[in-house]
Amino acid sequence: MAVETMRDLMWSVDPKKDTWGNFIKACQGYVQNVIGKNHWTIDWEIEGDPQIRINPGMRKQLFLVFKEIITNILKHASANKVSMTLRYDQGIHILISDDGVGFDSSNLENFDGVGLRSVCRRLDDLNAEYKVESAEGEGILWQITVPVK
Repeated sequence: MAVETMRDLMWSVDPKKDTWGNFIKACQGYVQNVIGKNHWTIDWEIEGDPQIRINPGMRKQLFLVFKEIITNILKHASANKVSMTLRYDQGIHILISDDGVGFDSSNLENFDGVGLRSVCRRLDDLNAEYKVESAEGEGILWQITVPVK
């Protein structure tokens, strides 16, 4: 875990990594590390020019959001299938869904989960629009749109 944290830290401060393609590689690498211990079916949909530059602060925050969502799926969802769409077109669009146990997302503001609150705080800091849809027994769907300048 310490090696992974150090690798993430080095990636987050390396200006050569400030592209959409490198963000995608980091996300895919993290998922590959996670599914090494699990048996998820993963569906990826990737869109956008891999050479597009991304603000380094935004890239770091989005990667932390991505990791937290995947970690929550790992810890809580009991999922078999995870689908991810990462798209860059007039904004960054991230959709992540799973077929896990879900939870009641109708009162998200009062949810006790530290990870979920952290994700929402980071997304608020990025002026992102986001929606979490979930119900018990029906998995979860994250829809995230981050404006870019």
